[in-house]
Amino acid sequence: MALADDQSIFMNPSASRDFSMMVSSFRSGNKFVVPTSLAAEIAPISYAYHKISLQEYQQKIWIRTLCKTRISAATQYDEILDSRHLSFGIRTTLLDKGDYRNDKEFLNQKVYTLLDAYENLVLARKLSYMKANRITALELAENENLSKQIEDTLLQQIISERITQSIADYKTSHWNASRLDIAYTSALSTPDSLLANAKLNKHLFWITYATKPGKKCDWAQLVFSLHNRINLSTSNFSNHQLYANTRFYFGSNLLKGFSELQFQHDSGTPIRLSSNALLFNCGLDMNLYKSIWIYVSAGLSNDLTKNANTSLQTNMKFYFALPEEFDLF
Repeated sequence: MALADDQSIFMNPSASRDFSMMVSSFRSGNKFVVPTSLAAEIAPISYAYHKISLQEYQQKIWIRTLCKTRISAATQYDEILDSRHLSFGIRTTLLDKGDYRNDKEFLNQKVYTLLDAYENLVLARKLSYMKANRITALELAENENLSKQIEDTLLQQIISERITQSIADYKTSHWNASRLDIAYTSALSTPDSLLANAKLNKHLFWITYATKPGKKCDWAQLVFSLHNRINLSTSNFSNHQLYANTRFYFGSNLLKGFSELQFQHDSGTPIRLSSNALLFNCGLDMNLYKSIWIYVSAGLSNDLTKNANTSLQTNMKFYFALPEEFDLF
């Protein structure tokens, strides 16, 4: 989710969902707390899929890119500075090898063969009925009740369930397929809850590429990410922060662990020298129930300056998404 300015959330490119939401942890120390951040992401074109033919989707890259484009918004409360942050972002997928709609081999083997077999069965039944009752195809077509009796609605339902299961299996087995995402987010801050006092203070850019370690590997994924953060100030001075990440996932789509190495460069300010840091991070991404996920991580950040120091970094987020069988409209 290309939201706010947490680059670790964005590390793993994924298939777009109609609507998804993320909240920060409900616990701070040993106490339950109200989450300090909330983010939502929506893929607007996904609600118009039924108006786009499969042929158009496969042949026109701009249609696929548009369908995978998501817009997002987030809000966060900074307890230390007693300020509020807003962000608005856009994210799209330029490459997606885990898209079954663009996998002609899968469609031919798992979808079209079942549909063709059903159509041939219905056609054979209709021909047999027309011969036995000496009626024409036009007469049969005009009799809707008779046509429905010949069509096997139970078999049609079974085939539909098989296709749905095949698509689900495809998504499960292609969780670590190659993907390329890019994103941009602008962030604003306000000292109070008034939008009129909000000022733009950050520009954030991401490019992330994920791939499987081997062609037949179904249990791991490598992710490479670059993230540039431009911090604006009232003195017309811009501070740049560059993050380079390499993350290794292992497991399955429903439960996967990861280890990560991140290099961070801070260009500094007129009153602060530039600095470099390394972060070694590990964590877990787990599906709790259907479209509810939890993300937890812990790592050590090592400052590479002369006054080097090491600090512990922890994170926990919850994700919510609309179930794929849910129809909003």
